[in-house]
Amino acid sequence: MQGGGALGAYEWGAVTALCEEGYYPVAVAGVSIGAVNAAAIAGARGGDVIGSLSRLWERLTNPYLLDAMPWFAPFGHPNMYWLNYWPNPSLTA
Repeated sequence: MQGGGALGAYEWGAVTALCEEGYYPVAVAGVSIGAVNAAAIAGARGGDVIGSLSRLWERLTNPYLLDAMPWFAPFGHPNMYWLNYWPNPSLTA
C-alpha cells in the first residue's frame, strides 16, 4: 500500500470492496498512510479486515472539520484573494 494522505482513504474503499468479493489479503506492506492501513489489516481481530479499517478511518476522519476549524474555510481570510494589479507605485492612486 502506498502513502499519500487521500490514497489511504481510497485504499480503505478498495480493500473493503475486495474483501466483500471474497478476496482477503494474505500479506501486507505499506509506506506512510499505507503502512497505517497495512497495520490495521494485519492486526484485524478474527480476520475482520473491513471492520478494522472502518474503525481506523472513522477515528481518523472528522466530518465536521470546517465547523471545528472555521479558519480553514477559504473565504474566512479577508486577504486571501487580494492581488496587487499595479506593481508600479506611480500607477496607484
